[in-house]
Amino acid sequence: MNGTWLFEFSQALSRSGLATEMLDTQNNPLDLRVRSTLSWSRLGMGATLAANYADGYRDVASQPARGVGSWTTYDLQLRYDWDQQSGWLSGTSLSLSIQNLFDEDPPFLNNQLGIGYDQENADLNGRFVRLYVKKSW
Repeated sequence: MNGTWLFEFSQALSRSGLATEMLDTQNNPLDLRVRSTLSWSRLGMGATLAANYADGYRDVASQPARGVGSWTTYDLQLRYDWDQQSGWLSGTSLSLSIQNLFDEDPPFLNNQLGIGYDQENADLNGRFVRLYVKKSW
């Protein structure tokens, strides 16, 4: 498990100016982000499941200010290595990776640019699948 918990993030327009708290607002750092992984491997086979959590925050640009929900996505990787075998497959590995396994949309943000999500704290790509083949000799 890996996470970040920020306690403060503020901004002032000048050295003598009053600082404004920016933590947990749109386009700024979130107070809590966590990535948990669970891996298994045996006899050349392996699997990894990861959960990614981004805490909810405040949309202070909307009037009235409103809350933006948290976002949880899951990533999966399945792999097989032929390192222990002889023949033409020796030294070959194959992996299938899926980011955002359940194709979770980012939470809606009434963005001034009209794009409907927070591009600093979310990814609009959706599910992303990759097949990777590697051969060494």
